[in-house]
Amino acid sequence: MGNFGESVAVFGDTIVVGAPTENHSGRIKAGSVYVYVRNGNEWDFEEELFAASPFNHEFFGTSVSLYHNTVIVGMPGHGSFEKGGAQLFHRVNNFWEYDGAPLATGLGTGEGHYGRSVDIHREIVAVGGDLVPPKVFEKDFTDAWVPLGHSSLTTGGTAVAVDHDKGNNDDILVLGGYNKVKIFYHEDNEWNENEDVPTETDYVDDGDAFGASVAISEGYVVAGAPMTHAGGLSPVGEVFVMDLNGAKTGDGDDDFD
Repeated sequence: MGNFGESVAVFGDTIVVGAPTENHSGRIKAGSVYVYVRNGNEWDFEEELFAASPFNHEFFGTSVSLYHNTVIVGMPGHGSFEKGGAQLFHRVNNFWEYDGAPLATGLGTGEGHYGRSVDIHREIVAVGGDLVPPKVFEKDFTDAWVPLGHSSLTTGGTAVAVDHDKGNNDDILVLGGYNKVKIFYHEDNEWNENEDVPTETDYVDDGDAFGASVAISEGYVVAGAPMTHAGGLSPVGEVFVMDLNGAKTGDGDDDFD
């Protein structure tokens, strides 16, 4: 298994594990994803997932995210010029089926490597690449995955996370990269940045990679800063927690190292 465990996700009694450098269908480093389900105290193998038309160096499984019976898989080497993309699957009667064609990033001929990061919540998915504007999709009434406000997202980033604000009935996108974390709310088919939320911290410096990884749930945003130092030469890393009401953690408060 090639780099088995490079990406993981869990929801309920299901675990998905990415192996993005695994050789598959005669293709080098095409990648695979393995699904396991809980059976008592054991985790049983359920199915192996792979791209419908695997290619060399597609790196399918670089990122994964799971919500109920739907999984999204990032494949940053997909397509010409390594534009990248993502594939969705849906489980029906214990079998995983392709949920539409690979998500199109809409990138021209540049290397976007979309699929470096992915996330799913309810019927919203986000796909991040190499410091490029993320792509967000929603499932429409025909059960097709369609773009959701792409043109309003112009800020580049790498890490993505999505959630839903029950109080305001808005979808939320978290974008990490450039040593910052940005929060966007979806309103009137546009993503609008919430500049009132403090998503920069006085406790990280340039080069700390603040926002290299992000997550969101129940109003809390978590951001990784893996290159922070603690006085030594080697990075030790930290994790910061922010809430969407404006409170931000600081050194000695709710940051983790």
